[in-house]
Amino acid sequence: MAVWIGFGSLAKAVRQFVPREKKIRVYSRTKQDLSNYENTEWCSPESFHKETTFVLFLPKQGIRSFMEDFNDTFSKGTTFYYTATGMMKKDIDSLLPPGTKVVPWKWVTQADELARSGKALAVTESEEEAARLGELFGKKIRTLAGKEEDVLTVNKTVTKAAIETAIRLRRELDAQGIDREIIEHAVRQIIPGVIRAYQDGKLGGFGKQAAKELENDET
Repeated sequence: MAVWIGFGSLAKAVRQFVPREKKIRVYSRTKQDLSNYENTEWCSPESFHKETTFVLFLPKQGIRSFMEDFNDTFSKGTTFYYTATGMMKKDIDSLLPPGTKVVPWKWVTQADELARSGKALAVTESEEEAARLGELFGKKIRTLAGKEEDVLTVNKTVTKAAIETAIRLRRELDAQGIDREIIEHAVRQIIPGVIRAYQDGKLGGFGKQAAKELENDET
Protein backbone atom coordinates (compact mmCIF):
# COMPACT_ATOMS: atom_id res chain seq x y z
CA MET A 1 0.00 0.00 0.00
CA ALA A 2 1.15 3.55 -0.64
CA VAL A 3 2.46 5.79 2.13
CA TRP A 4 0.70 9.14 2.39
CA ILE A 5 2.86 12.16 3.09
CA GLY A 6 0.82 14.85 4.83
CA PHE A 7 -2.65 14.55 6.33
CA GLY A 8 -4.33 17.88 5.69
CA SER A 9 -7.86 18.59 4.51
CA LEU A 10 -7.52 16.92 1.09
CA ALA A 11 -5.95 13.74 2.46
CA LYS A 12 -8.63 13.48 5.14
CA ALA A 13 -11.35 13.95 2.53
CA VAL A 14 -9.80 11.30 0.27
CA ARG A 15 -9.49 8.85 3.19
CA GLN A 16 -13.26 8.35 3.31
CA PHE A 17 -13.23 6.82 -0.19
CA VAL A 18 -10.59 4.18 0.53
CA PRO A 19 -12.05 0.76 1.42
CA ARG A 20 -11.87 0.03 5.14
CA GLU A 21 -9.89 -3.14 4.61
CA LYS A 22 -7.04 -1.16 3.03
CA LYS A 23 -4.63 0.08 5.68
CA ILE A 24 -3.22 3.57 5.13
CA ARG A 25 0.20 4.51 6.46
CA VAL A 26 0.82 8.23 6.92
CA TYR A 27 3.82 10.38 7.66
CA SER A 28 2.54 13.62 9.18
CA ARG A 29 3.65 16.12 11.77
CA THR A 30 0.19 15.91 13.32
CA LYS A 31 0.55 12.28 14.35
CA GLN A 32 -2.25 12.49 16.91
CA ASP A 33 -4.88 13.19 14.20
CA LEU A 34 -4.52 9.67 12.84
CA SER A 35 -6.18 8.05 15.86
CA ASN A 36 -9.57 9.24 14.61
CA TYR A 37 -9.34 7.23 11.38
CA GLU A 38 -9.80 3.48 11.01
CA ASN A 39 -6.92 1.44 9.57
CA THR A 40 -4.68 4.52 9.50
CA GLU A 41 -1.30 4.49 11.20
CA TRP A 42 1.80 6.64 11.38
CA CYS A 43 4.78 5.76 9.21
CA SER A 44 8.28 6.50 10.46
CA PRO A 45 10.80 8.04 8.03
CA GLU A 46 13.19 5.27 9.03
CA SER A 47 11.04 2.86 7.00
CA PHE A 48 10.81 4.99 3.82
CA HIS A 49 13.52 2.94 2.12
CA LYS A 50 11.28 -0.14 2.36
CA GLU A 51 8.40 1.51 0.47
CA THR A 52 7.92 1.88 -3.28
CA THR A 53 4.87 4.17 -3.53
CA PHE A 54 4.19 7.53 -1.89
CA VAL A 55 1.36 10.04 -2.27
CA LEU A 56 2.43 13.61 -1.58
CA PHE A 57 -0.61 15.37 -0.09
CA LEU A 58 1.51 18.50 0.27
CA PRO A 59 1.47 22.04 -1.14
CA LYS A 60 4.26 23.31 -3.38
CA GLN A 61 6.65 24.38 -0.68
CA GLY A 62 5.84 21.34 1.39
CA ILE A 63 6.96 19.07 -1.45
CA ARG A 64 10.22 20.96 -1.81
CA SER A 65 10.92 20.80 1.93
CA PHE A 66 10.03 17.12 2.17
CA MET A 67 12.33 16.18 -0.71
CA GLU A 68 15.16 18.23 0.72
CA ASP A 69 14.80 16.57 4.13
CA PHE A 70 14.45 12.96 2.97
CA ASN A 71 15.95 12.83 -0.52
CA ASP A 72 18.53 10.19 0.39
CA THR A 73 16.11 7.81 2.14
CA PHE A 74 14.19 6.42 -0.85
CA SER A 75 14.91 3.30 -2.87
CA LYS A 76 15.32 3.15 -6.64
CA GLY A 77 12.08 2.35 -8.44
CA THR A 78 9.98 4.45 -6.05
CA THR A 79 6.95 6.29 -7.46
CA PHE A 80 5.74 9.59 -6.01
CA TYR A 81 2.17 10.69 -6.77
CA TYR A 82 1.54 14.36 -6.05
CA THR A 83 -1.69 16.31 -5.64
CA ALA A 84 -0.56 19.96 -5.53
CA THR A 85 -2.70 21.63 -8.21
CA GLY A 86 -0.28 24.45 -8.98
CA MET A 87 2.87 22.32 -9.19
CA MET A 88 3.66 20.66 -12.51
CA LYS A 89 5.66 17.51 -13.13
CA LYS A 90 8.57 19.48 -14.59
CA ASP A 91 8.79 21.42 -11.30
CA ILE A 92 9.29 18.23 -9.29
CA ASP A 93 11.58 16.24 -11.58
CA SER A 94 14.67 18.12 -10.46
CA LEU A 95 13.86 17.38 -6.80
CA LEU A 96 13.66 13.60 -7.21
CA PRO A 97 16.20 11.09 -5.92
CA PRO A 98 17.98 9.13 -8.69
CA GLY A 99 16.05 6.17 -10.08
CA THR A 100 12.64 7.36 -8.92
CA LYS A 101 9.70 8.88 -10.78
CA VAL A 102 6.86 11.30 -10.12
CA VAL A 103 3.27 11.08 -11.41
CA PRO A 104 0.50 13.70 -11.14
CA TRP A 105 -2.72 12.79 -9.33
CA LYS A 106 -4.72 16.00 -9.55
CA TRP A 107 -8.11 16.48 -7.93
CA VAL A 108 -11.00 18.36 -9.53
CA THR A 109 -12.42 19.60 -6.27
CA GLN A 110 -12.28 21.77 -3.20
CA ALA A 111 -11.33 19.67 -0.17
CA ASP A 112 -14.26 20.54 2.11
CA GLU A 113 -16.76 19.98 -0.71
CA LEU A 114 -15.14 16.65 -1.53
CA ALA A 115 -15.63 15.56 2.07
CA ARG A 116 -19.26 16.70 2.01
CA SER A 117 -20.33 15.45 -1.40
CA GLY A 118 -18.93 11.95 -1.37
CA LYS A 119 -18.06 12.20 -5.09
CA ALA A 120 -14.41 11.94 -6.08
CA LEU A 121 -12.81 12.74 -9.43
CA ALA A 122 -9.09 13.00 -10.13
CA VAL A 123 -6.82 13.08 -13.17
CA THR A 124 -3.50 11.36 -13.84
CA GLU A 125 -1.22 11.16 -16.86
CA SER A 126 -2.19 7.81 -18.44
CA GLU A 127 -4.74 4.99 -18.47
CA GLU A 128 -2.10 2.72 -16.91
CA GLU A 129 -1.60 5.03 -13.95
CA ALA A 130 -5.37 5.48 -13.58
CA ALA A 131 -5.75 1.71 -13.36
CA ARG A 132 -2.94 1.43 -10.80
CA LEU A 133 -4.46 4.15 -8.63
CA GLY A 134 -7.78 2.32 -8.81
CA GLU A 135 -6.08 -0.84 -7.55
CA LEU A 136 -4.38 1.07 -4.74
CA PHE A 137 -7.33 3.11 -3.52
CA GLY A 138 -10.50 1.38 -4.69
CA LYS A 139 -13.30 2.08 -7.12
CA LYS A 140 -14.97 4.93 -5.22
CA ILE A 141 -12.29 7.28 -6.53
CA ARG A 142 -12.69 7.84 -10.26
CA THR A 143 -9.37 8.72 -11.87
CA LEU A 144 -9.25 9.75 -15.54
CA ALA A 145 -6.29 10.00 -17.88
CA GLY A 146 -5.70 13.63 -18.86
CA LYS A 147 -3.52 16.72 -18.64
CA GLU A 148 -2.61 18.19 -15.28
CA GLU A 149 -2.62 21.62 -16.92
CA ASP A 150 -6.35 21.15 -17.64
CA VAL A 151 -7.05 20.52 -13.97
CA LEU A 152 -5.15 23.67 -13.02
CA THR A 153 -7.14 25.70 -15.56
CA VAL A 154 -10.48 24.30 -14.41
CA ASN A 155 -9.77 24.70 -10.69
CA LYS A 156 -8.45 28.26 -11.10
CA THR A 157 -11.28 29.37 -13.39
CA VAL A 158 -14.09 27.91 -11.28
CA THR A 159 -12.55 29.14 -8.02
CA LYS A 160 -12.25 32.68 -9.38
CA ALA A 161 -15.82 32.61 -10.76
CA ALA A 162 -17.20 31.40 -7.42
CA ILE A 163 -15.41 34.12 -5.45
CA GLU A 164 -16.42 36.81 -7.95
CA THR A 165 -20.06 35.70 -7.66
CA ALA A 166 -20.01 35.83 -3.86
CA ILE A 167 -18.37 39.28 -3.81
CA ARG A 168 -20.73 40.71 -6.43
CA LEU A 169 -23.84 39.41 -4.67
CA ARG A 170 -22.72 40.77 -1.31
CA ARG A 171 -22.17 44.20 -2.83
CA GLU A 172 -25.50 44.23 -4.69
CA LEU A 173 -27.52 43.09 -1.69
CA ASP A 174 -25.61 45.37 0.70
CA ALA A 175 -26.51 48.30 -1.56
CA GLN A 176 -30.18 47.40 -1.12
CA GLY A 177 -29.88 47.64 2.65
CA ILE A 178 -30.56 43.97 3.33
CA ASP A 179 -29.49 42.56 6.69
CA ARG A 180 -25.92 41.20 6.42
CA GLU A 181 -26.76 37.97 8.25
CA ILE A 182 -29.42 37.18 5.65
CA ILE A 183 -26.96 37.93 2.85
CA GLU A 184 -24.24 35.70 4.31
CA HIS A 185 -26.67 32.84 4.86
CA ALA A 186 -27.91 33.13 1.27
CA VAL A 187 -24.42 33.19 -0.18
CA ARG A 188 -23.39 30.18 1.90
CA GLN A 189 -26.44 28.04 1.17
CA ILE A 190 -28.31 29.21 -1.90
CA ILE A 191 -25.35 29.52 -4.30
CA PRO A 192 -23.96 25.96 -3.82
CA GLY A 193 -27.47 24.54 -3.45
CA VAL A 194 -28.71 26.06 -6.72
CA ILE A 195 -25.58 24.96 -8.58
CA ARG A 196 -26.04 21.37 -7.38
CA ALA A 197 -29.74 21.42 -8.29
CA TYR A 198 -28.97 22.85 -11.74
CA GLN A 199 -26.30 20.22 -12.41
CA ASP A 200 -28.62 17.44 -11.19
CA GLY A 201 -31.69 18.72 -13.07
CA LYS A 202 -33.59 19.33 -9.83
CA LEU A 203 -34.32 23.06 -9.97
CA GLY A 204 -37.67 24.32 -8.75
CA GLY A 205 -40.00 26.48 -10.81
CA PHE A 206 -38.20 29.78 -10.17
CA GLY A 207 -34.82 28.18 -10.81
CA LYS A 208 -35.96 26.51 -14.04
CA GLN A 209 -37.26 29.82 -15.38
CA ALA A 210 -34.03 31.60 -14.46
CA ALA A 211 -31.95 28.84 -16.09
CA LYS A 212 -34.03 29.00 -19.26
CA GLU A 213 -33.60 32.76 -19.55
CA LEU A 214 -29.85 32.57 -18.91
CA GLU A 215 -29.31 29.69 -21.31
CA ASN A 216 -31.23 31.57 -24.01
CA ASP A 217 -28.98 34.60 -23.43
CA GLU A 218 -25.97 32.42 -24.21
CA THR A 219 -27.29 31.43 -27.65
